[in-house]
Amino acid sequence: MQNVGVTITAAPDDWQIIQRDKNNCGAFAVEGCWKTAETQFDIQVRLVNENDGSPVSHRLDWQDAEIDLAKQTFSVELKHIPTGGLYRLETRITRPYAEDTRPLRGDYRHHLGIGDVYVITGQSNASGTGLGQADDPPRLGVHLFGNNEQWKLAIHPLEDATDTLHPITITTIFHGHSPWLAFAGKIHRECNIPIGLIPCALGGSSICQWVKDDGQPAVLFDNMLDMVNSATGGTIAGILWHQGESDAMNAKKLELYPERFKKLLELFRANFGSVNIFTGQLNCYINPDPELGCMWSEMREIQRQFARQYNHVHLTVSAGLPLSDVIHNSAAANVILGQRFADTALQHSYGKEIIATFPEPETIVFASEQRDQIKLNFRNLSGNWVTNNFITDFTVEDENGLIADIKASINPDNSIDIALSRPATGKTIVHAFYGNRSAVTLFDDSNRNLTPFSQECKTLEDN
Repeated sequence: MQNVGVTITAAPDDWQIIQRDKNNCGAFAVEGCWKTAETQFDIQVRLVNENDGSPVSHRLDWQDAEIDLAKQTFSVELKHIPTGGLYRLETRITRPYAEDTRPLRGDYRHHLGIGDVYVITGQSNASGTGLGQADDPPRLGVHLFGNNEQWKLAIHPLEDATDTLHPITITTIFHGHSPWLAFAGKIHRECNIPIGLIPCALGGSSICQWVKDDGQPAVLFDNMLDMVNSATGGTIAGILWHQGESDAMNAKKLELYPERFKKLLELFRANFGSVNIFTGQLNCYINPDPELGCMWSEMREIQRQFARQYNHVHLTVSAGLPLSDVIHNSAAANVILGQRFADTALQHSYGKEIIATFPEPETIVFASEQRDQIKLNFRNLSGNWVTNNFITDFTVEDENGLIADIKASINPDNSIDIALSRPATGKTIVHAFYGNRSAVTLFDDSNRNLTPFSQECKTLEDN
């Protein structure tokens, strides 16, 4: 039975974040029906600031809806809604000729924001399996479009299968913390822009579950599109991609990974345009298998190169953060990692003049004709290197294998010399955090470690 007053049948849901447009505004339509005894009346709609009830702007104060008497329905579109919130949508019926001219009640929509929506993609370190305690509370203005296709306040675990309409992303593993509440919270604090999150990651997924080798969408990509279309109609601000562990454990998958990522990138571009894609580089994996360690380093370098090869692809470093098991970042690590992702977004999406990129090599060259000494120069270094003079972050490998007993030292200009225990022969690779090692001994003044890398050493002539 319909209530007296206005009934909303179509409008944003409570807690919904509407993706802002290039003019820094949003818009949405409101539709519904009504019940009143009067024959002369107007249906009105407005948008107010939730904190104090003031109209968001003069053009968003009470405005008359278009009424279809034959269908007993009304409609109105609210346009030029400024980025921000939280807002409340109000409706009412005005009756200028009634004996009691007070407006009749109408339905509401609460906790609405105009801001940026990010889709979460990847595998378990994206979906969130971090265990332990961490101060990472919910925050008004950071909202989630859950797997039940309902908007709500974002809170851990983000990948919640309760009443899910997307069983493809259900795993049997207990979910905990992910990086994304901290990510969204920092952007909201720094920019006062509401943030929406759409969780679409699946623990253990390989990249071939996201994109087929013929370049067509795979099952997880299709699921992501369904979620995004249901949440926003297909528009987002950016993509959070944290994946690669599964593919780094298989030599064939690792070999195909660069081409598969390129095809995935093309799919992202075809569906979402040139939005920024924020990628996470692998942390460590506690496993003594040396072959696996070699592949792990190769994957990290592949991920590092993506950010150098492709426009609008940006890398975030996770090396050195604590784990809660052999492969998953802990809850505390995810808070730090989320803040690192946020710094990357603040720099590249929000124009903040901050240093978000971690140190990495500018040049790596042999410093002697005997090829027994290597010099590294760095970019993105904040201040000076800080260390206890016992540097273990580097590994050197030539055609004969790993070179034992190397010694690294810092020069006054913050370049680093690596003395080798024997001359290097053939192609020589310098690694940072080779294999699954994550212990950090070298930091800059901003307490940032090296970006894991595997880069060939050149001669002075080649460089």
